[in-house]
Amino acid sequence: MSALLERSALSLGVSAVQIKDTIFPMHVAMDPIGPLSWALTLHAQAIVAISGIAQHARGNVLPFACVNDPAAPYGNQVVIQPAVLPLSVGLRFLDAALEHAACLGMRDLGYTPEEWQLLPENQRAIPLEPYFNDLTHNWVTDALERGDLAMQLANWPELLDQASLSYQMSQNQGVVHEQALRFPSAR
Repeated sequence: MSALLERSALSLGVSAVQIKDTIFPMHVAMDPIGPLSWALTLHAQAIVAISGIAQHARGNVLPFACVNDPAAPYGNQVVIQPAVLPLSVGLRFLDAALEHAACLGMRDLGYTPEEWQLLPENQRAIPLEPYFNDLTHNWVTDALERGDLAMQLANWPELLDQASLSYQMSQNQGVVHEQALRFPSAR
């Protein structure tokens, strides 16, 4: 699973991740106890939860889970488990979470996906802090996990992919933000 996610990251142009001043190559970041694998697992679980798939399933929905491991550097380890969904489908959820993390990192650094691909490989390390912040503020929240339908809809997160990031960034270039409502003058 780690090798497949590493390959996906490389296809997105991500060769490493950065936490504060430390850079981790993808094979370390995607290790079951690495700095990114547990976050992607939590994000995949959140995507499954808001999709409604988990409501009617008995047992584990995803074929992987994040468990506490005091011996692990980040206190968590990703493990494989029996589940309702096959591993191939579970990997799709992880892959979507990975692309979201990559896009948040690119956006934080001010790059479109097209500009990112033009960088030399040794400069394509995405910062993970924007992704961690997004997870805690938008994906793993009480409003989504325990809120009623209205609260969930009001707090619905956006899952970024390269196409939506390119569109967002092209819309924001050179845009002068005007007032949303204009009223005619009283004169």
